[in-house]
Amino acid sequence: MENTKEIDGKITFLLTSSKLITIDMIDIDNDVLRVLRALLSKIKIPQNVKFNFICDDFLLHDFGAMKYDIVVMQVLVMFTFINQLN
Repeated sequence: MENTKEIDGKITFLLTSSKLITIDMIDIDNDVLRVLRALLSKIKIPQNVKFNFICDDFLLHDFGAMKYDIVVMQVLVMFTFINQLN
């Protein structure tokens, strides 16, 4: 697993690049997504960054053929996911 500095550097690079960046925000609670939208509306988002808000259970969501460069999740969710793989 990568250390925090490496991950922070990759996120910073992606957000400062000129290519289109799509960030999928997934939460099972729609109220959390509503608050997140409100918070994001208060900061300057680069033109090349697009957010998708998905109200679903991350562990059960059908991602189809989607591929991600970086996945960030809460620690509790991560451990639950790893335990399900084992």
